[in-house]
Amino acid sequence: MGNKTNTAPGVAAMKKAKARKTRSDKGKWTPLQETFVQFYLRYGDGGRAYREAARDHEIECPFDGARKKAYVMLHHPHVAKFIAEVRKETAARLGITTDRIKEGLAKIAFARPIFRVDKNGDPIVDLRNADEADLASIAETTVETYIEGRGDNAQTVKRVRIKQHPKTQALELLGRAEKMFSDKIEHSGEVHFTEIVRRVVDPKH
Repeated sequence: MGNKTNTAPGVAAMKKAKARKTRSDKGKWTPLQETFVQFYLRYGDGGRAYREAARDHEIECPFDGARKKAYVMLHHPHVAKFIAEVRKETAARLGITTDRIKEGLAKIAFARPIFRVDKNGDPIVDLRNADEADLASIAETTVETYIEGRGDNAQTVKRVRIKQHPKTQALELLGRAEKMFSDKIEHSGEVHFTEIVRRVVDPKH
């Protein structure tokens, strides 16, 4: 089996890294590590990245053992350092900041309803007054057109379905980002089971 890493994402990043490696880094990188990093930067999943890299290098790797191997790989100082550098460069290039992420989550978490109710109690989608934040909360839009009725009574009907991003998930992510939630582990009885209790913490205290 030939090495297929030339087409794997992360190759360009690895080439740039090689050009800036310090003398202390030379000789530390193995072909398997370089391939692993390429797949890890693509998938963000250590187990999957190690399985893909092992397959490219014709190394047998049990499914259950891939995560352990990946854990060891990710804790090599030069590998961890390189991944951190690439992520930092990517964030800078794309303009990814903590504030922008929070702003995006806030648009979803605090979006206004994009429908109104008519006099008959039926919901009607109304985007006429929607602003950028409201539109950002839309996850999916489906438009269906069909004929209703027969003969002279036939008419074309357009039905629009709009799905918004889940508000509770965005709220939870925002709360975690602001460290408003903490997980407290309580043991009940002897040690038969563990109950996770989540409590809201006032950020002012």
